[in-house]
Amino acid sequence: MKFLSIAALAVLALALCAVPVAAQAVVEHPTTLVWNHELASYASTSKYVMGYFMLPVKADNTCDTAATVPASPVQSTDILKPASTTGIDITTTIPSHPIGCYVAKLKALDVSGLFSDWSNATGPFVNRPASPTGVVAR
Repeated sequence: MKFLSIAALAVLALALCAVPVAAQAVVEHPTTLVWNHELASYASTSKYVMGYFMLPVKADNTCDTAATVPASPVQSTDILKPASTTGIDITTTIPSHPIGCYVAKLKALDVSGLFSDWSNATGPFVNRPASPTGVVAR
């Protein structure tokens, strides 16, 4: 049973993608996650878990968006369920995430202790390291 579909936003929402994630624009440093919840299961959902699924980096320092998304996340973060929601969309700030190229997926935890399957993947996004500052040749 699918509980969620998910899309990451930077300025514009990315369309949901299927694996592999080819031909997707890569979002730099996304800050917001928006997903739809299923009204029938929202009341029994206790929390959501966001998983970061790492994509390889190509030799030209870009994300390999044609790569197959791994089966397991390299990191996951608990996202508490909002106390109330209007309509179907839930919006939350993306917690800090590691440097690298990723897609994200969500799963829901029911009050019974059962997790849903992972949702579809977002479009690809990247969190790059900060550039060095104060570089001086001596």
